[in-house]
Formats: sequence, C-alpha cells, structure tokens
Amino acid sequence: MCVVDATTLAAQAATTVDQAVGRARALVEAGDGRAGRLVLDSLVRQAGVATPALGELLYWRGLLAESSADAERDWRRLLVEVPMSPRAEDALLRLAQLEQLRGRPAASRPYLERLARDFSEPASQARAHFWLAKAYFDENDRPRACGALDVVRQRVPSNAVELRAQAEDLRTRCRGVTAVAPLIASTTAAPNDDQRAATLRDAQRRDSLVRDSTTRAAQQQAAREQAEREAVARAERERVERERLERERLERERLERERLAREAATSTPPVTAPVAAAPVVPPADGARPASARYSVQLAAVNTRADADRLVERFRGRGIDARVDGTGAPFRVRTGYFATRALANVRLAELKAKGLDGFVAELTP
Repeated sequence: MCVVDATTLAAQAATTVDQAVGRARALVEAGDGRAGRLVLDSLVRQAGVATPALGELLYWRGLLAESSADAERDWRRLLVEVPMSPRAEDALLRLAQLEQLRGRPAASRPYLERLARDFSEPASQARAHFWLAKAYFDENDRPRACGALDVVRQRVPSNAVELRAQAEDLRTRCRGVTAVAPLIASTTAAPNDDQRAATLRDAQRRDSLVRDSTTRAAQQQAAREQAEREAVARAERERVERERLERERLERERLERERLAREAATSTPPVTAPVAAAPVVPPADGARPASARYSVQLAAVNTRADADRLVERFRGRGIDARVDGTGAPFRVRTGYFATRALANVRLAELKAKGLDGFVAELTP
C-alpha cells in the first residue's frame, strides 16, 4: 500500500508540475512573461529539497528566464541541488550553449566534458561531442574538433537526422586534418562547501527578491482595486446628489407655476379703474400700437391656413384674435398690452372661459 501511495503521490506531483509548466509557457508565449515566471517562482518555493519536481521547475524557469544570468543561475542550482534530476543532462547542455553564445568556447567545454562522461547513452554522447567539436573549432583546435566529430559519427542514433546532417556539414572543415581524440577528464571536482553555500545563498536571495516583488505587486493591485471602488462609490454619491437637486428644482418650479396660476386666477382689474385694465387699442389699420409690449398667445401652428381657421373660431367666441408672423410657426394671439400685469389680467379672463395660453413678449 505504501508503494502504491508513494507512486500515486509522485504521479500527482508530476502532473501538477506539468500543468504549471504548461500554464507558464502559455503566458510567456502570449507576451506576459512576468506572470508566467511568477507561476514557476511560487512552485519553486514550495518544492521540496532535491526532489524531481524541483529539478523540473528549475530547468523550465531557466528556460523561460528574462535574462541569461537568471537562466544560468537556475541551471547551475539544478546541478548542485538536484544532480540526479532527469533534467541534469539538458541543464549541462544549456549551460554549454550559453557560454558559446557569449563567445567563450573554453568555458563551455567543462559542461560538455561532464555531459560526455556522466551520460553514456548514444544520443547523449553524440550531442556532447557535436558541441565539443564546435567549441574546439572556435578555439582553432581543428584536430580535436575533428576527433569529436568522429565520435558523433560513431554514436549518433539513426533517427537523429538533423544532428547527423549538422555534424557532416562541420566535417567539411576536417579535410587534410589528422583527428585527435578530445580530452575528457576522468573526474570532475565536486563543488566544495563554499560553492554550495554560495549557490544556495544566491538562490535564496533571488527567491526573496521574487517574494518581495510578488508582495509589492499584490499590494499595488489591492491599492488600485481600492481606489477603483472608492471612485465608483464617489461617482454614485455624486449621481444621487445630482438627482436629488434636480428633483428639488423641478418641485420648486412646479410650486412657482401653481402660485402664479392662483394669483392670475384671483387677480381682477379694479372696478373703479377700468382704464388700467384696458388693452392698448390698435390703430384703425390694425397695425401694432407703438406702446404695446405684450400679448396673450393662444396657439401656434405650422400653416397659415390652420392659423386663419383658429382666428375665425376665436372671433366666433367674441375674442379679437389675429395671426402674428409671416412664417412657421404662425402664432395666434389676442390683444396688445403695455404691461405684463395687464396681459395677465386678460389671460385670467380667457382661462375663466376654458381657454389656455400664456403671456408672450412682443419682439421689436
């Protein structure tokens, strides 16, 4: 039962790592490299010491790293902390390739020699010696480069078509060269305690920086979300306040209209002073009197014919109506008044007869 449980747990851990790596790769490929690396950073901190999961996570975090220095740090840590990881071979090759990209072929050879010494599979031997040949060529050591290519020809698997083709292409530089077997040291000094401690301190320092960065990012995100919530709440309060003020304004206007209507309905011209309530009498030719400033408007229509019909209807009810204006809207009005008060008196009289209208100020 214990064996089964251990196997099950190992399978679950591998599945979790595979899923995390897949998610991180998808984020990086989508252009969000920082988020992809944070996924792996979190799992690296949680992984146990010298576990296969740690080796796999360090390899992929190095592969997706933002800089070559970060990649080198993770791959070197993998070799120190998880030397038996299935990814150790890949880490050695990646470190060697990194040194060759930097133009330091001699610095790449120790990784390739360790790869050739520690991994005896034909494919591993072929890969190690192919990159050794490139390093020797870059160092202008053609005899050993050609000797490494001899090993590639002997060990390359039949299905490694591309590697075989690349090696044969390099072999064109071996014409007239006597091949010499490459130098593969029989032992490689293991990292001493100081080196291990330095590597661990470096890894811990990097993880601490990542944690701090993650914490700061989370705090900044929380601050942004809080600011957004406050802005939304503030906008809602302002909206409610604007609506309240608008309701109050509309209510004041309604009350004012009702008050004016009541005053107009109750105000009558003094019986003893009928002259004050009399409208301005127009000249005999029907022209507008010079002193007239106000009139009572009864209607406004779009056509002159409709306006004339309304005038006839009002005149039939004893109201001296007329049409003002030569273009739409045609205004149907009655009376000429020198003051608004006189016009309001006439408006009240008309409303008492069931008509509606308002006092209009005449334009010059």
